[in-house]
Amino acid sequence: MNAGPTVVIVEDDPTHATLIAQILATVAPNARVEMPPPEAAPAFVAEAPFGALVLVDRRLEGGDSLALLRAVAVARPDLRLVLMSSFVTLEDRDEALYAGARSVFEKPGDLNGWRSILLGLLAPPISGLRAA
Repeated sequence: MNAGPTVVIVEDDPTHATLIAQILATVAPNARVEMPPPEAAPAFVAEAPFGALVLVDRRLEGGDSLALLRAVAVARPDLRLVLMSSFVTLEDRDEALYAGARSVFEKPGDLNGWRSILLGLLAPPISGLRAA
């Protein structure tokens, strides 16, 4: 059995974290999914395997997650940081990308939307393409 990717879900709502983990199990059955509590996320993410996908909710326990993104992006540039939120403005997107997120998305309202986003995030990068 091939080892799949590691996905770390930093989400303060356990129901949302569980939903994401269950959908991940359908699109990437070999994935190793970790769901640390938000207060333990900085130390946990620091120990994540090389190249892990890290999904971070925009609001964590009423606070902002941009400081976490900045700290992780500096300490672990190998991690694929992704910010997710129920609502994303252009300003949120720009701030997250500036803080070190590689991608930003609004949490979809249906399972097919989640599957599509997660499959896209887990897909291997396309090599050999260059910008025009």
